[in-house]
Amino acid sequence: MPLGATALLASTTATLTIFSTGTGPLTVTAIGSDDTAFTVAPTLPLVIASGESASVTVTFTPTVEGAQTANILISHDAAGGLTVVTVAGT
Repeated sequence: MPLGATALLASTTATLTIFSTGTGPLTVTAIGSDDTAFTVAPTLPLVIASGESASVTVTFTPTVEGAQTANILISHDAAGGLTVVTVAGT
């Protein structure tokens, strides 16, 4: 998920949509980034009804120049228990 070019110490936001595709609700218990330049702002726990979706905001605030990537880690109660979304910004 690209967040595009962002000036040093400025911020760019993007919306990450999480879908519940199972037969029951999806409960997201934790969500975060493995790089402090990328933050995620949901209200947890996040319960998403079957067939519905919820949006969270990913914010990129670079402190160094150049391309950066991070993994957004989403812990949930569906099969596998963890979804990883790679994000990038410059």
